[in-house]
Amino acid sequence: MSTPFITSAPSPHVPPASQNKPLIIDDTDAMVKYSGYWFVAGVLEGNQATSHGTQNKGATALLTFTGTAISVYGTITEAHQDVSSRVSTYSIDGAGLTTFTSPQPKSILYKQLFFQSPQLPHGQHTLVVTAGTGDAPFWLDYFEVYNPSASTRTYRHGSTFISPPSSEPSDPSTNHPVQLASKTSSHAGAIAGGVIGGLAALGVLITFLIIRRRRKSPAAYIPTAPNPGTRRRL
Repeated sequence: MSTPFITSAPSPHVPPASQNKPLIIDDTDAMVKYSGYWFVAGVLEGNQATSHGTQNKGATALLTFTGTAISVYGTITEAHQDVSSRVSTYSIDGAGLTTFTSPQPKSILYKQLFFQSPQLPHGQHTLVVTAGTGDAPFWLDYFEVYNPSASTRTYRHGSTFISPPSSEPSDPSTNHPVQLASKTSSHAGAIAGGVIGGLAALGVLITFLIIRRRRKSPAAYIPTAPNPGTRRRL
């Protein structure tokens, strides 16, 4: 029997004061370092349709980020008889341990807020998420980093990182296109010249070898036909 899935709105919360849109870091991002036994699953309702899950007490997920605040979101499974709620703890820079105990809803809840940090000094911080006691699986979906630095705010696709350009010209007239066509044509001309030169040299060598061979070869022996007027006695 398949498990019913419903889409639920994220838990209501007040995000930290920020002038920038928060940076979303998926659970599959290479920035997230996992310790202990975790498994990957997910449905379309989750962020990028993936989630990291664990049922092991003490399994951790570590994320080093640069910003002024961070939020943690996950999935809460539906309640089952004799299945206790999962407890998880959150610590930033080794201090201020915060505990979250998941509720026991009648249906699955997606993109639920598990943890919201207080306002932090802008700089590099380390968040450690630890799965605590409980029978229900702990599902980690994604993080939101507020006021990230230029180095943290990167364009991502899965686990691929592409750093944004360091600067952009304010005047469109100074934005000169890269001259790819001229470089390509010059390279093509050099290649064509090299090919033609090589063929010419090969032709000269073959001609030299043929002439040399003919000069060294002895004159061909052509047998003369016997004189019909002469007879040989057998």
